[in-house]
Amino acid sequence: MAIALACAGAVAAPRVRNAETLPAALLRAEQALALKSPDAAALFEHASHVAGESATAEVGMVRAYLAEGQYRRALAFAHLVQGEHTRSNEAMAWMAYLNDRSGQTGIALRMLEVARATQQDDVALLCAQSEIFIDRQQAVRATTELDTWLARNAAQPPIIALRHRASIAANDKVSEGVWRKLLPTAYSQRLPQLATRDAESTGTWITPWFDELPAGSWQTSSGFIVDSGTHVITALPANTSGEIRVRDAKGNLRRATVERALEDAGLVLLRLEQALPHDDAPLAIAPRLFPGSPFHAIGFPVRGSTYAALPTNTPGFFGRPANDGQQGMLLGQAMPAGLASAPVFNANAQLAGFISPDTSTSRLLPAAVVLESFGIATTTGTSTARPGNAEIYERALSRVVLVAIVQPATNPGGTRADVTKDSLKAMHAGVD
Repeated sequence: MAIALACAGAVAAPRVRNAETLPAALLRAEQALALKSPDAAALFEHASHVAGESATAEVGMVRAYLAEGQYRRALAFAHLVQGEHTRSNEAMAWMAYLNDRSGQTGIALRMLEVARATQQDDVALLCAQSEIFIDRQQAVRATTELDTWLARNAAQPPIIALRHRASIAANDKVSEGVWRKLLPTAYSQRLPQLATRDAESTGTWITPWFDELPAGSWQTSSGFIVDSGTHVITALPANTSGEIRVRDAKGNLRRATVERALEDAGLVLLRLEQALPHDDAPLAIAPRLFPGSPFHAIGFPVRGSTYAALPTNTPGFFGRPANDGQQGMLLGQAMPAGLASAPVFNANAQLAGFISPDTSTSRLLPAAVVLESFGIATTTGTSTARPGNAEIYERALSRVVLVAIVQPATNPGGTRADVTKDSLKAMHAGVD
């Protein structure tokens, strides 16, 4: 595996204590990942060297690359790890999940279907499959699979969290209330437990270590970072009350306020309290759109959920221009509610526009019109290269955000109250 790690471009791990055990090395790496340390991937690589070879550590490297925004590297390494550790269901689950994120949903679900045919009770495989069903508008299927599993097994933290999320996606308010009460248990996973598992045989499903939204937060829409990372274009419900929070695809959280609104389009420009890291290349706008040409809509599809999940790429084909006196094009399919105001890219990775907040119309609001109205500088894209789903998705990761409203009267859940940043730092400094 050392040769494989070198081929994947892994960097040298930071120096650590001699004779470190695998659990201690994994714990140190998991803490670094939770704290968004740039050393996380190298520490997981070190843990793999400590063991000689470790599926747990190498899956950790996949997760660390992803946390850095290196989607294509994470996907390639996930395939490598799964090929090296064919018995690791956790490696298989991550490989399938990452394939789905960029739009290869059919391939991902087929992988999981084959694996689960002989291992129906494996947590990692079930969770990856449920994540995909929920995000791909098949929440009822996710509910069925999760409930079938729960009928045979004792509830586990990631299963509880996903069952709650499935009820939100299915708009099942009764079920949502029941599972919400169990969320404190769902998010009580402690780092030592994660570090002592064996992903080769008893893996689990670990959500990304995102900054946690306040209790009572709920997702209202997706958004897109513009203007040096200080502003976000998004949509908000009418008569919105409560504080606004924005969280990017790396888990960084910011407060936001409304600066301007385009009432006709239903979009707003948010000003962030602090800039978010992003790709600072000039925004390349699609010069012209053609009916029948492919598009990629990238955002967070489940409205109401603040669960720590990666955005999805929903591919499709542009429809005809709107003939109702309004600008824009119709999209060739219905879009999930959470993708309201999500960015849409053409096959050349150029920004085509934003999904109308009225997702029932499946309308694309032209990027040039929206950005000009908000006074955002752009350039017209000239590239004819077609980078492919994975590269388009990776480019978008640095600009796509989840937009949430904080309403303390409700509590959709989603916090790890027992693992705060201060406690993580203290643990990180004190591991022997």
